[in-house]
Amino acid sequence: MKIKIYSDSLDQLSTSLLVLPFFAGVKPLKGAIGFIDWRLNSFLSKLVIDNKIKGDWFEKILIPPFERIPAERILLVSLGPKDDFDSQKMSDFTIKLMETTYRIAFSSFAVALPLEIEKLSSVKDLIEGFFKGVDRFAVKVGPCDFFENLRITFALDRERHISTIETLSKYLSSRSVASQALINA
Repeated sequence: MKIKIYSDSLDQLSTSLLVLPFFAGVKPLKGAIGFIDWRLNSFLSKLVIDNKIKGDWFEKILIPPFERIPAERILLVSLGPKDDFDSQKMSDFTIKLMETTYRIAFSSFAVALPLEIEKLSSVKDLIEGFFKGVDRFAVKVGPCDFFENLRITFALDRERHISTIETLSKYLSSRSVASQALINA
């Protein structure tokens, strides 16, 4: 498994799968999902307006990038209401995300965390929750090629996700994956 922090423009992020988690009820779309919505000519906003995606917990939809960004696919995933989100929910989100990427055969993906993550109680707890979810999934499926080939990129805005980038960098340094982590923050 390799972890990377990417803090440049999403226009330049070439990835197999771009995962865009979002909180229910946050309108207009902003941050990474807002930027991608803009690049896709408000396609994501139209999905929300037309109730194609409502924001229920782990509701997801896989869409093409319409040749507008350098990702092969985009996965929108609801985190549910922002007020209900904590480190346990982050762990639950991660295990469901890992199950989904495993099932659709994407062992390389980028996650663009929502801006609201910075405002939640403890970024450190959320980062730990993410990796607890990875560990829980690893125990569930056992050793396999998926984990050997797993590449997770955290796509974070260097100006808006300052705390998340710092916390993630420190966390990766303390984990066994630290020697494999690629950090360009």
